[in-house]
Amino acid sequence: MQAAFYFPGAIAAVGSAYLFWRLRDTPQSVGLPPIEEYKNDFTEEELAHYLS
Repeated sequence: MQAAFYFPGAIAAVGSAYLFWRLRDTPQSVGLPPIEEYKNDFTEEELAHYLS
């Protein structure tokens, strides 16, 4: 009966490999602007940095 776990295990392994390959860390890693810039939501420190 242990063979019943091979097929779901293989599906999980393939799915996790796909996620590791396709999942990105930040919007900038796929060429998008930072979320703060997109939503126009800056902290006071970031705003002072951008304005200076």
